Amino acid sequence: MPGGALEILHVHDSRVMEHISVGSAGCCVTTKGFDESAKPLQNDKLGRKHFMKIQILGTGCPKCRKLTALAEEAAKELGISYELEKVDDVNDIIAFGVMTTPGLAVDGRVLTSGKVPSAAEVKKLLQQAAQA
Repeated sequence: MPGGALEILHVHDSRVMEHISVGSAGCCVTTKGFDESAKPLQNDKLGRKHFMKIQILGTGCPKCRKLTALAEEAAKELGISYELEKVDDVNDIIAFGVMTTPGLAVDGRVLTSGKVPSAAEVKKLLQQAAQA
């Protein structure tokens, strides 16, 4: 999303419950696909009662998109309820202390940056973060 726009997905049980896009000026918010029939959040397979906030730090390049796909796949395999945030504004990425993208953060803590880890590595990182 050019111009520092933000996209957030709330996912539970592999279903997108809410999709929020915020324009770069922060003025336009749209929600799509909210599932009114979704059950209240239960413990996920790892015993968490809240969403894990997975943040992909990058400008949307192919490596960033690959890391996004790997993180989503790993979270689904682990049964983690998660929120996916794509942080594409360079100043916001630098605020995380990341100078080389793509980066993967969970709940605001950077787990890796500057490379696309393997699927197994991403899964291990998310599993460790869920148990922390």
